[in-house]
Amino acid sequence: MVNDERPRTAAASDSTFAGADERQYDADRGPCLESARACLSMAIELPASDSNDAVHMGSLNICSYSAPAFDPSDESVMWLFTTAASAAISNAHQRQRSREHIGNLETALASRAVIEQAKRILMAVHACTADQAFELLVQQSQHNDVRLRDVARHLHGSVAGR
Repeated sequence: MVNDERPRTAAASDSTFAGADERQYDADRGPCLESARACLSMAIELPASDSNDAVHMGSLNICSYSAPAFDPSDESVMWLFTTAASAAISNAHQRQRSREHIGNLETALASRAVIEQAKRILMAVHACTADQAFELLVQQSQHNDVRLRDVARHLHGSVAGR
């Protein structure tokens, strides 16, 4: 971890590597420090929803061949960019969810008309109430493991074909 104070190794898989890092920190140079100083990285996250924390979607990394390539203004500009990117990704996800929701509602509306017609057919044939006709459709749907709207379409099609 590189910050304004002395760098430190947060975790190492082997003490040999931690020792190599310490030698770099003491010398204030080495591949780990050069890499950390010559790279500016920002997370791209989706904003938190009511039920969970922000979701890390990725990172924007800008690297340079020279260690002192970035100044605080670069970090500010990059923060603005990643904030805008996060908002754009979030908006795209919301738009997709809205499209899917609208599609489901349209399907439900179309299915409702067919189901209502099938209920009326059953009410006429069996002299039953709307609730009883609906229960007949539900039983058929569950018995054959077929969607209710498909049972209704089949019934409607069989009567319309006569």
